[in-house]
Amino acid sequence: MTHRQGDIKKSFNNLLESTGAPGQRVRSRIDKNSPINLYAALTFPHKRVLLEIGPVKKAYLPEGFTRPRIKGLNITVDSDNSLGEVTLLLELEQIEAIDVFVIFVTRVCEEMDNLKKSADAVRAVIALVERWRDFFSGNSELLSDERQTGLYGELYLMASLYQSRIPISHLVKAWTGSRRTNQDYEFGGLSIEVKSTAAVDATTVNITNILQLDDTGLDSLFLCHVLLDARQGNEKTLPILIEFLSSAVATHAPEMELDFEEKVLLTKYRREHEGHYSNRSYTERAIEFYQVVDDFPRLLEIDLPTGITKASYEITLQNCKPFVKMREEVVTIMREHCD
Repeated sequence: MTHRQGDIKKSFNNLLESTGAPGQRVRSRIDKNSPINLYAALTFPHKRVLLEIGPVKKAYLPEGFTRPRIKGLNITVDSDNSLGEVTLLLELEQIEAIDVFVIFVTRVCEEMDNLKKSADAVRAVIALVERWRDFFSGNSELLSDERQTGLYGELYLMASLYQSRIPISHLVKAWTGSRRTNQDYEFGGLSIEVKSTAAVDATTVNITNILQLDDTGLDSLFLCHVLLDARQGNEKTLPILIEFLSSAVATHAPEMELDFEEKVLLTKYRREHEGHYSNRSYTERAIEFYQVVDDFPRLLEIDLPTGITKASYEITLQNCKPFVKMREEVVTIMREHCD
């Protein structure tokens, strides 16, 4: 957690301890270098937390602006027609999602630091709200065992590469799996597709996107098979792994802290659900790398019959043995792309 994030969370916690009359709104200013006023605020009697923005000139709103409708976030616009000004009120509907909201407010504050004009700031806030639509809409969803394993595998690979002295800043930037890109890690001309399993039979992998193993435009593409043993326990859980990586980012790449938090949120993982994930412990059975090149068993979009635009298929790893690469080889190639 960044210092600013901690300060903003403290502001909201202090407000939640305050008292007020029905209809009253109390607030605490949280902007530092922003060209527009930003407040952590609380309404009574229901004690709903919100981000108050403004007042700003109504003319700063984009042409044709309509109030965004986002599940979990109630957005209203207070107008002062005599002054031609408006105040944007972004109210969190469920206090259980306060940690997500704090990260969002922190991101707003950081974005504002880089702007000088009020009009640009207003448009940036509206763009951020739209970008965060998915964050607020999925707060109550728990990850299935399969999705937990998939996320653990992706982040376990990050931890493994970090311990092999790949800079954590490069790893966080490269991790794109939460955004449903073609591959889970993109290091410029090198990409890695991660397939994780805790199944007893780990002799095959499922390819769900025809582009996952397409190396067009890449210098190198690797398939990483992360084999895990999953048991009841609290030693090597998903929350512990995420906390380890969060600490590494905070120590060695603090400028990437919010980026990492956002990417974790995109996976639908929520810190308020940690208890649900804290009794499933993972142990590495193996990490296998395969270089996807030439005659690697795969389907390519260019080879699909006319009329077929999507395909998923299963690969038998026994047939991929000629393409195995040692972890040290892959790390060496990655360092070349990170330098």
